[in-house]
Amino acid sequence: MNLIKKNIWLIAGIVIFILLRIPSLYEPIWYGDEGIYASAAQEMSHGEILYKDIWDNKPHGIYLIYMLFRNSQFWIRTASLIAGLATIIGVYLLGKKLLGKKAGLFAFLISVFLIGSPLFEGNIANAENFFIASNIWGFYLGYKYLKNNWVSIIVGILFACAAWLKINAITDFAGFVIFVMLAQTRILSKKFKLKEITDLAYYAIGFILPIAIASLIEILQNNFSNFFNTVFLDMFRYIGYNESSRFLFFEDGMKLKLVFPVIAVSILSFNYAKKNISKKTLFIGLIFTFQFLGTIISSRHYSHYLLQVTTGFALFTALFARKIKRTLDKTRKICLSALYLLIIIGGLPYFTKGSGIGVNYGVAKLYGKNLGYKLYAYYENFVNYKLLKKISFNDYSYFFNEEETHMITLENTLETQFSDISKNDIYIYTDRGWTYPYLDIRIPTFYCTAYHRTLASDGNERLIRELIEFDPRLIVMEKWVPSFEEMDILLSRTYIYVHEDYKYYYYKIKE
Repeated sequence: MNLIKKNIWLIAGIVIFILLRIPSLYEPIWYGDEGIYASAAQEMSHGEILYKDIWDNKPHGIYLIYMLFRNSQFWIRTASLIAGLATIIGVYLLGKKLLGKKAGLFAFLISVFLIGSPLFEGNIANAENFFIASNIWGFYLGYKYLKNNWVSIIVGILFACAAWLKINAITDFAGFVIFVMLAQTRILSKKFKLKEITDLAYYAIGFILPIAIASLIEILQNNFSNFFNTVFLDMFRYIGYNESSRFLFFEDGMKLKLVFPVIAVSILSFNYAKKNISKKTLFIGLIFTFQFLGTIISSRHYSHYLLQVTTGFALFTALFARKIKRTLDKTRKICLSALYLLIIIGGLPYFTKGSGIGVNYGVAKLYGKNLGYKLYAYYENFVNYKLLKKISFNDYSYFFNEEETHMITLENTLETQFSDISKNDIYIYTDRGWTYPYLDIRIPTFYCTAYHRTLASDGNERLIRELIEFDPRLIVMEKWVPSFEEMDILLSRTYIYVHEDYKYYYYKIKE
């Protein structure tokens, strides 16, 4: 009983986090990224090789998770919930180690809301939801056991696992390595010796080991070039990394984004060398800086990118709150508060473009509503459907979008109108990633969604070549998904239009 009383806030935070996440376990099929992971996982479970037989742009990790849970959204989301618990507990332990128990609890409670709620899509089983757990434990163990070489290898493995879920996570590791160089060597003084960096080799060994194993497997499958090009080269093209991308208020591209961490590291290093800040402040500053860098690598602005920076933000906020509380001088309090707000607000325009952080669910019902109401409506929708039984599944599902409703319609049409055609003879041209795994239909082409073909210069030609080889008896074309000339020619020459519903056109092969 005394132990419970001593940790009541920690226990309360864990309970609140679970309650915030429970609705996510019962959501309908609706989120596009999850569908793409499920599609790739489905084909991999049938022996197809990622990047060679089926394509998506991320490393293996996220697809292996979906394979492990056999594309069951309930169990995948449960795994995401457990990863979230590991993350918030890691935030508490690291915050407690760096700032004391009260500040650690404060950082913990901030992370409970940011990671547990749908604000940054914590309800989704995306790569970020998993890799932030691996990274925070890498930070915690790395700081606690700085001079333990065996733990250093484990820390490297943890950061590698995070990067193997999404390459952006590697920026966390970069921030940690820079901290070790600044805090554990004399790199900022004239007494620095090159051999002092040798301790970093243990982190490198741990980081490289999983990557080397994965690379060896790809080599044995004669797939290394596809794997390397997709994970390490095409990834940046896919996320729209170009010279016209915006950063803060500037048309900057890659160079300006890289200037940001250089400036931040320079300021932190200078103040650490002058002993204006402690090693703990340096550590938190570097975590926050490089996590934010990870979120801005992409030129796109999706809310779930901000999950990467939630742990650093929680620690950063707790650090400033602690300094403000301990400062007696009112002018200094105002200056610290202003500095904190300047740093946080200064970074938001990159994501908001002046319109504020948004959520992906809600369709017409939430149009024009403020963010607070949108978060409330998410839980209200769950309570009305699952607990009070006041609304139907269709109404519950429509709150998110019409993804599952359309797939149910498609499934019914295939069963009633085309029962004579085997699932093995159907191709569906769609941008809905969940379509194939939801209908239990194998994907006959390299691309599981229509828009993926646009990401390669020969995407159209490859798709048509594969369709001619596959020779499906039925092609289903999703309305409002752009077609292309070669597809239109194939349909007109080889297929006949036979049916139409609200969402799809149906073309049967000419006899």
